Amino acid sequence: LDLADPIKTVHLVDGQLRARTIIIATGCAPKKLGVSGEVELTGRGVSYCAVCDGPFFRDQEVAVIGGGDTAVEEAIYLTRFAAKVYLIHRRDSLRAVRVLQEQVLRNDKIQMVWNSVVTEIHGGPQGVEALTIHNRVSGSTERLPVNGIFVFVGMNPNTGFLPSNLELDATGFLVTD
Repeated sequence: LDLADPIKTVHLVDGQLRARTIIIATGCAPKKLGVSGEVELTGRGVSYCAVCDGPFFRDQEVAVIGGGDTAVEEAIYLTRFAAKVYLIHRRDSLRAVRVLQEQVLRNDKIQMVWNSVVTEIHGGPQGVEALTIHNRVSGSTERLPVNGIFVFVGMNPNTGFLPSNLELDATGFLVTD
């Protein structure tokens, strides 16, 4: 891809496309926790989409991992279905905007689990059964029984296939003007 040329050419398997402007909209993939049980139980209690999978957890206990806007919004959304939502965050305060923080902190169906990270996801043939949680301040470890875990710890841009002459930022997103 020659960025200096006013007409860009994209080479495809079956030919090429030429245009003055190319819009690269490849989306993102959710970041994973990288813990034992995550891959094995994805689709059986491990989810990255509360809107997609929330209704499967009616009257059950679930955990949401994260502290940003998306995690907080999804935790609030899950209270429509779940009996209880644990919002597990690795720090002692949320990064979400103030209005979302206020909503989540006053919701009786949401229990905050501060300064904690998930170290393992446990389950069997029926799906997720529990999480092992490590408190980063006290050093304690506990087993939290839940039927589902919703992971919202960031996104990875789908830019790995792009040519090396395109500028990416430190997190892999395409730099634009």
